[in-house]
Amino acid sequence: MKWKALGWGVIVAWLFVPTFSQPAECMRSTEQTPDDISNLSSECEKGQLPSCAALGIDYLDGRGVAKDENKARALLERACGGNDARGCNNLGIIYAGGRSVSKDEPHAVQLYQRGCDGDYLPACVNLGSMYGLGRGVPRDEARAVQLFRRVCDGGELLGCSFLAQSYEHGVGVAKDEATAVQLYDRACSDGLANGCANLANLYGKGAGVAKDEEKAAKLSEKACEAGSALGCTNLGALYENGQGAAKDIAHAAQLYQRGCDAGDATGCDYLGDMYAFGHGVAKDKNRSAALYQKACKLGGAHACLKIGEYRTGQLLKVEYASYVGDNNKARYELTIQDGPDQFVADYRMNNFQHDRSKDLVAGKDVEYRIAGGNLFVRLPDGKEIKAGLCRRTPQGLLICP
Repeated sequence: MKWKALGWGVIVAWLFVPTFSQPAECMRSTEQTPDDISNLSSECEKGQLPSCAALGIDYLDGRGVAKDENKARALLERACGGNDARGCNNLGIIYAGGRSVSKDEPHAVQLYQRGCDGDYLPACVNLGSMYGLGRGVPRDEARAVQLFRRVCDGGELLGCSFLAQSYEHGVGVAKDEATAVQLYDRACSDGLANGCANLANLYGKGAGVAKDEEKAAKLSEKACEAGSALGCTNLGALYENGQGAAKDIAHAAQLYQRGCDAGDATGCDYLGDMYAFGHGVAKDKNRSAALYQKACKLGGAHACLKIGEYRTGQLLKVEYASYVGDNNKARYELTIQDGPDQFVADYRMNNFQHDRSKDLVAGKDVEYRIAGGNLFVRLPDGKEIKAGLCRRTPQGLLICP
């Protein structure tokens, strides 16, 4: 069945922004009033740096004031320059996402480190995410786990949720799904919506806990109603499959729409499938294409590939194959990692083709797309090579064309 677990590249810390556009802070439950903004501005002018940081965040996200990323950056630069840890964290968000400045992930890492050194736990979450993803710093999953554990021990629930994912998937720590269940349960019990969504995922799969689809549905519903886009998408999957809840495809479509509207790429992708095939909704190819486009922009790799859009992934391997075959002068196996997805393809050159394998460097990011059962990789000169996409059998055997 369809299930989506929220991973490091999708959970965003403290501000729910699509994909990896950078973790920020938990939104206030009430909007700033004009008087609040005026007070913050007055306090900032008097040199109260926490007020400068708070005002910068409001301008960054347009809360109580017109959104102005340049003004936000100036305020946060001032706060961070005075060693305000919260200001450094949010300035890091600006540089990590390229908001009003050129994207600079190494500088973002430095700013998150300053915030974390100042004991501002959201900055430690963001720093851990950068280490876990290898953004702006060499990937170090064990270091990410240390940071998430520090945050969790400090009582910040999002750190517990990230730490749970580490245990769930065995990333930077030995895989321990039972511990993941305990951590997600802690986060969920204390009100973290995505903690409930991920806990539902484990109950739905029976990982680390006895399988209980009805409990999975209840937890997904709790997560969805608490504002988790992931929870809405996963609840839709349960209704679509009739697992833990009475099968209701029309309701599944509504839940996918809620997930999509809230910024979940998978919700848009699943709803796009329903419109593509007329499953639970009237068949509508244009609507389907628009949903795939939105999912792709939100970071959905599979949706991008469905519409032939380029994605960026890391070329893990360019491996020369000893068996070349008839009419071929060279053959290579390419492996691309894109978040949790891995693609393997067979790149062959006949005797009349130039061998472009030297243009492919293992460990580097490449742009790729998939169409017609082939994987296309864009080369530095703008041209692309075509490789036959391999598939893996349930027994783990790799079959290439």
